[in-house]
Amino acid sequence: MRKSFRSSAFSLVAAVLSSSATTTAADRTVTWHYNVLSKKSALGEQIKIKQCETLTFEWSEMMPHDVVEFVGGTTKSRKTRLKDCQQGQSGGTKEGLTDILNQGSYNFSPGTSTTWRYLYCSVGSHCSGGGMKAVVRVMPDFVSKYDGFACAVQNAKRLRKFKKLSSAGICRRRCRNNCMGFQYNGSTGECVLYKTAPKRGSADTNVKCWAAMESCS
Repeated sequence: MRKSFRSSAFSLVAAVLSSSATTTAADRTVTWHYNVLSKKSALGEQIKIKQCETLTFEWSEMMPHDVVEFVGGTTKSRKTRLKDCQQGQSGGTKEGLTDILNQGSYNFSPGTSTTWRYLYCSVGSHCSGGGMKAVVRVMPDFVSKYDGFACAVQNAKRLRKFKKLSSAGICRRRCRNNCMGFQYNGSTGECVLYKTAPKRGSADTNVKCWAAMESCS
């Protein structure tokens, strides 16, 4: 079933990105255009997509644009560079994803990676003055849900641990940037996040082990 995607942020005139088409779980299109910097966030628009989804940037103004990504460095440094539109090489590098074109489009797909991505337009003052920047928050798609089983820890790399959370739902929501799975123990409240997708381990009625997809096929 197809459904219309439109957030309130996209409907504002001051927004950088606005919804321009209906979407499915695997297809989203936004308009990439010069406008007033959004007051909502110095990082520009926050766009959520799941693993393996495709996000299409389109533009057709009489003004050249491109799509560039801040890469390298740490997540913190990439975030800072996007916030301040730092196009120099300090704290990482940048990677041009498209040529500079008056009219163009770019299909962005993260594959199975859940790393958040920091994109902007490198033309003139389009990032700093036109607000052409966005954080693409790639969220894990939990396709393997092992309720009543622990995660096989020897097959997964730990990302972070919380000693006591009140529910599995809260634990799941903590699994975001660079997270590929989690284990939640209902009796202790312990939440363990993994940066590689965990496998099913031993049976335990108090435990849930959920893993994100490892292949887009």
